[in-house]
Amino acid sequence: MARQQRSTTFAQVSTNPITRIALYARVSTLNNQDPEMQLAELRDYAERRGWQIVEEFTDQGMSGCKESRPALNRMMSEACRRRFDAMLVWKIDRPA
Repeated sequence: MARQQRSTTFAQVSTNPITRIALYARVSTLNNQDPEMQLAELRDYAERRGWQIVEEFTDQGMSGCKESRPALNRMMSEACRRRFDAMLVWKIDRPA
């Protein structure tokens, strides 16, 4: 019995280095929470790698439960336009 071969297509891997990035920070409440702590660490991380920060997106007083967050929505729109190569977040649950 002849064995059927499966064709698998992989996404093309980019060989372009990351140079332009976007930062995203979110705080759930406006009570004594400041996204600046997140942004400062992200800026430092980007600087150490020689990356250019294209834009910083910040949602303040936005719960992660909300489906629509203005800055996150804008960042995703800019990502579709390829304005930057990568997005940095302080913690994985920030955009979630």
